[in-house]
Amino acid sequence: MNNPLVSIIIPTYNLSDLLRKTIKSVIRQRYQNLEILIVDDGSTEDINSLVDSIKDSRLRYISQIHQGLPSIARNTGI
Repeated sequence: MNNPLVSIIIPTYNLSDLLRKTIKSVIRQRYQNLEILIVDDGSTEDINSLVDSIKDSRLRYISQIHQGLPSIARNTGI
């Protein structure tokens, strides 16, 4: 059976409480062949520590300077 890798791109700017819930929701999905890319658009909150606190090898954290446009963070993830 074919089990292709699916990339989940989550752009974020602060909102750490919502981000934690979002990541946990993705992790609970039945389909498991995932990579979860968290693209931080220059948050003032410590998003990196939040991502590190969730122990899942499929998580990847990408930080960039704040651009103010969600499309830039999404494109970085792609």
